[in-house]
Amino acid sequence: GPEGCPGSYQPKQTGNVLRRSMCDFRLDGRYPRCSGPECNQGTHFWQGQCRFFGGCGNPVNGMYNKWSNRQPDQYTGNTDEDFLHNWADYTWNDYPNYYRKKHFFDSAEIEGFLCEYGGVGNICMEEQWYKRPVRLINEINECTKSCRTCSKKRCVDFGQTCHDPNHRKASDWVCTCPPPQTGSAVAKTASCAVDECADGEAGQACIDAGQTCNDPVATAASKGDYVCTCPAPQHGSAKGQVAACTLDECVDGDGKACVDAGQSCNDENTAAGSLDNYVCRCPAPQTGQATGGVATCTQDECEHGGGKDKCVSIGQTCEDRNTAAGSWDDFVCTCPAPQAGTGTGRAATCTLDECVDGDGKACVDAGQSCNDENTAAGSLDNYVCRCPAPQTGQATGGVATCTQDECEHGGGKDKCVSIGQTCEDRNTAAGSWDDFVCKCAPPATNTNVGGAVADCSWDECATHSGTCIAAAQECVDPDTSSLGNWQCKCVAPQTSEPANTPGEQGPATCVDPPGDCSVHGHVCHDKGQACIPGTGAAAFDGEYTCECTTPSTGSPAMNAPAACELDECAVTCASCMTTAAGGRLCPADQTCEDPDTHPDKTHDWVCT
Repeated sequence: GPEGCPGSYQPKQTGNVLRRSMCDFRLDGRYPRCSGPECNQGTHFWQGQCRFFGGCGNPVNGMYNKWSNRQPDQYTGNTDEDFLHNWADYTWNDYPNYYRKKHFFDSAEIEGFLCEYGGVGNICMEEQWYKRPVRLINEINECTKSCRTCSKKRCVDFGQTCHDPNHRKASDWVCTCPPPQTGSAVAKTASCAVDECADGEAGQACIDAGQTCNDPVATAASKGDYVCTCPAPQHGSAKGQVAACTLDECVDGDGKACVDAGQSCNDENTAAGSLDNYVCRCPAPQTGQATGGVATCTQDECEHGGGKDKCVSIGQTCEDRNTAAGSWDDFVCTCPAPQAGTGTGRAATCTLDECVDGDGKACVDAGQSCNDENTAAGSLDNYVCRCPAPQTGQATGGVATCTQDECEHGGGKDKCVSIGQTCEDRNTAAGSWDDFVCKCAPPATNTNVGGAVADCSWDECATHSGTCIAAAQECVDPDTSSLGNWQCKCVAPQTSEPANTPGEQGPATCVDPPGDCSVHGHVCHDKGQACIPGTGAAAFDGEYTCECTTPSTGSPAMNAPAACELDECAVTCASCMTTAAGGRLCPADQTCEDPDTHPDKTHDWVCT
């Protein structure tokens, strides 16, 4: 105000502006109110001032004050800051008492006044100044003020621009950072930031590469700390440069389809620009892989699966006709040769026809038939070989020993039986042919080997000679082609009655010639021997001789029976032998024995 300081409180009159009615007597740093009607003039409300080293003053009796930080301070150093003025924030500051700068270190010039008018003298302000036209504070462009606490110091000196949006409003000036920095502040220096990710900055390289850019510390002093980050699903970031992006297609790309299909995935080149080079691999025991797509998997069940367990493990062969993964139990088990049988999705039920694929083939090789009634693979050697008709015989598990009775099936039947002869096949082994024996019908005994008996005549004396011999007679069969006509014939010198007439079917009635035989002949005849009378005069002198009759042998005996023997095995007469053996009673391969050679014992010979 224009009021002067009273009496003894006379301030120095060298200044030219008064902001508040306050004076400072520099003698002791006391600050009284030196003008104004609001309070008693000369009221002491503050004591002391701020120094470069040390504290500041203090209010007197707790009186009101609103000093700015570290004020009052006699900033000019010439002890002439004896007046008070307001900073833009309305805090107090001590100030010199002139309007214009006097020294280079002075504060900025005063650009406006708040004047108080009313009946006091000019003790604080020279008349020439307080009578100047008043420019009110609400008309001030704060960006043009030249003071330590205004825009020049706070904006321009920091390279920032100043803008006062409302000249009628105090402390609304704005400091704005210069491009490309960003930031602004009202009534103070702006905290400038440089977003390196902005257009034209280094971080623009991130954007150009399709990456995102982030400048975590966007201060003017922080350079090269922007971060380039790869776009999803790529991975990677880099500070102060474009990031080297990677993309594991198995995790964040089309390779996930491998995993969805139950396959493994491997991306050996994860560079962001290297696409579709991932490899899908089928899970074991499946096989197969594909680059850039899901693999077509295969699994041979004969190597890994049911075919191995159900076929191979039991010695069967296995074929998987469809190895596509998911095509299960279509493998085919096949029995090992020579067994036969297959099974799909299971072990084969194996069979073995031994007649076709086993030892039974030997039957066929031998010309026999073969039958395997149980073809189960584990049932072996139960095939049956049967001899071909008309042979007979069979064997199980081997070739049969065949026989063929030619008398039933063969030449014997045709050559013997068909003409009424009997047949005997003494060797029925198959392959032994034409060894059958044809025999004449009884009582004929003629035989022939390998063919019919040509002459089946029968000398009935062979069976009836004993009757004749016992009567010392000879047996004759006048017709061997017919039966029932054998006769006993008297042995000379006997004659039959009537003379030379043989008896029929029995001994003949024989008559000895006159002489001793007619008297003593019965001695010989009773033994089946012939009686030979003496000759001449001896025929009646009682001498006679007993002789053995054919086929008996032995020395004659006079007037007594001869000691005769009849070895039927040695005779060769037609009446007591078979013609089939060439005059022998038994075949050539057999021996003949007559256990009793007495002439009365006939037909007791034995072939062995």
